[in-house]
Amino acid sequence: MKAIRYHAPEDLRLDDIPEPSVGPKQVKVKVAWCGVCGTDLHIYRGDMKWALPSDTEPHSITGQTLPVVLGHEFSGTIVELGADVDPTRYAVGQNVTVCAILDAASPVCPADNQIVSRAVTLIPATNVHVCGAFDAQGVSGGGGGLSEYVAVNQELAHVLPPNVPRALVEPLAVAWRAAKRANIKAGDKVLILGAGPIAIFMIHTVKHFGASWVGVSGRRPKRCELARQHGATVVYDLTAPGDVDVAAEVLRETSGRGADVVVDCGGSQSSIDVAVKAVRPGGMIMNVAAWAQPPTIDLNAMMFKEVTLGNSIIYSNEHPEILQAMAEGRFHNLESLITRRVGLEDFLEKGIKALLNEKDEHVKILVHTFDLSSQFAPAPHQLHPCVCTSALEMKAIRYYGPEDVRLDEVPEPAVGPAQIKIKIAWCGICGTDLHTFHGEVPAYVPTATKPHPITGETLPVILGHEFSGTIVELGDHVDRSRLSVGQDVTVEPTVYCGKHDCLGCSDPTTRPQCPNLWILGLCGGGGGLSEYIVVDERLAHALPPNVSLELGALVEPLAVAWRATKKANVKPGDKVLIQGAGPVALFMIHTVKYFGASWVAVSGRRAKRCEIASQHGASVVYDLAAPDSVDVAAEVIKATGRGVDVVIDCAGAQASMDTSLQAVRPGGMIMNVASWSVRPTIDMNLMIGKEAILANSIAYSNDHPDILQAMAEGKLGDLRSLVTARVPLEDFIEKGVKPLAKEKDKHVKILIHP
Repeated sequence: MKAIRYHAPEDLRLDDIPEPSVGPKQVKVKVAWCGVCGTDLHIYRGDMKWALPSDTEPHSITGQTLPVVLGHEFSGTIVELGADVDPTRYAVGQNVTVCAILDAASPVCPADNQIVSRAVTLIPATNVHVCGAFDAQGVSGGGGGLSEYVAVNQELAHVLPPNVPRALVEPLAVAWRAAKRANIKAGDKVLILGAGPIAIFMIHTVKHFGASWVGVSGRRPKRCELARQHGATVVYDLTAPGDVDVAAEVLRETSGRGADVVVDCGGSQSSIDVAVKAVRPGGMIMNVAAWAQPPTIDLNAMMFKEVTLGNSIIYSNEHPEILQAMAEGRFHNLESLITRRVGLEDFLEKGIKALLNEKDEHVKILVHTFDLSSQFAPAPHQLHPCVCTSALEMKAIRYYGPEDVRLDEVPEPAVGPAQIKIKIAWCGICGTDLHTFHGEVPAYVPTATKPHPITGETLPVILGHEFSGTIVELGDHVDRSRLSVGQDVTVEPTVYCGKHDCLGCSDPTTRPQCPNLWILGLCGGGGGLSEYIVVDERLAHALPPNVSLELGALVEPLAVAWRATKKANVKPGDKVLIQGAGPVALFMIHTVKYFGASWVAVSGRRAKRCEIASQHGASVVYDLAAPDSVDVAAEVIKATGRGVDVVIDCAGAQASMDTSLQAVRPGGMIMNVASWSVRPTIDMNLMIGKEAILANSIAYSNDHPDILQAMAEGKLGDLRSLVTARVPLEDFIEKGVKPLAKEKDKHVKILIHP
């Protein structure tokens, strides 16, 4: 895997190193985001050699020598559990934030006997620890967040609630513990010295604990403005024209009493002098800063005021409380503190150096292990583009042009906030795939020069829209009560805009009429003829336990038949004629019978397909290619007495339309589900004389749940026998497309597996 490693001062490298193996009580985390911390800056500049191992002397706890992987503000997704990990608390696919501080939890350590004391009070000059066996992940060894994967002890991983972003818990925890240790309570007045990242987080935490007035002083105008935006009552810009006496202003604001708590994030002689003057008698000065030089402190003034000087450097068991507060929405606008997101390869130039040289421009820079620059352009209404990783690749069938389909290596897709990542199990080959392959390209497929208006993709695009698979990853905002890693799903590949003012989307039954509708596996955004795909969570439908992944791949074509049947209002006792004996027509036999049709006739031109129609429940089959072929309309009227209640045209030919008009009863319904190569001529006089209705159905709309319920209850018959071949991805053309095109008598549905 790739990882940022510290070799020496100002010597950070992006190295390829082995992925960590998971220990019995560890979880393996795929890192999503890692913040760049002030500690990382100090390490880079060589200011923290005391906390690091050397080339020759290993760290006393981790046993590692240089180089070490950096990064301690990180979060990600669990991908593996150790043998002894608590399965009631952790599961593969969970998003977690990691507490980077690890101690040995020794029974003889006085710090470990009191969990609240486990945090470290660290004095660089003397290297004193409260816990004598302290290790910081991403500093001392043991792996770090500036890598693709990290293995951590299970007790350090904290599961993120569904509505909590991944990246900012660690620095917030530093501020949280300092606020707790300062015993901030409702009504307190707090002065924060400094306007750096921790100071901004501190505004949120002290207000959470009840501070009614928060003053902030700082030396950078943009940081001061940010402090105002994040809730500071008053901000003192120390670089503004005219010297401001912060202590005097605080005394004036507090009616001469002073602040109940002063939090020193500045770490300078001037800041501690202000703190001593500005704090009220009996108040608290809480230091959270690192100091370049030891300050001199007026202990006489402190003694006469009976002021307490406390220190808080890290955190101790605060993560659960913080996550609860975040889940309840107690902190607002934290993500605006993220001022840049950079790739792992840009950590030094766009991360470290930006924070060192452009302090006014940045608060929190996050590093990700996937390539955000490789993405499809989203339409204005889309929540997120389809984003690809840069490291992992997969196989996929891509369409370049007529009769030019290739098995390519492409980047695996990365999951978006409201998306799920699916490992494809099966993907059916559809008639649309055949038409596209042979050059009869639907208008909604992009070209090599003209991108699709919604996905922004040009050719090549990944094919496949009839697919099923298993969830392997969930986005941050996915509803965990509905979907989970390991679930088998089928996917509804038609993506609609969902706008409230869209005439199609305003009614769940009319979504195929959305003008912004596009189709996975044809228009871009990935497809089922690949190893993995990411889809919006709303498109995924969990398979019932007794519905296999193979059957899951049949739900999409079955949904086409289902919706047409519903729109035709087929009801118990109806007599139905299905014209055509292709795959959709055969699925249609099952759906019309499910809705109550008592008599189902099928007409077709291929003997094998006609035989399959009989096997799947057709009452009568008319083989139009037989030597003694019949007049279908006349036979239907003879069998029914007045014509059928519903004709479903799956053939799309002039002859089928003529038969439909003749065979439908007065007041009956002709439901077209076919695509037409030539516009048919319609006898409107005959139609009006019968008051027949000609309707159309092209796709499906919110039908998948009902279909899956019917399948689970065994009410749709033997669908599995419609699968006539199972073919690996690499044989898609020779054993998939070509047999369907040339051996139609032998095949109905061919399924592809990666």
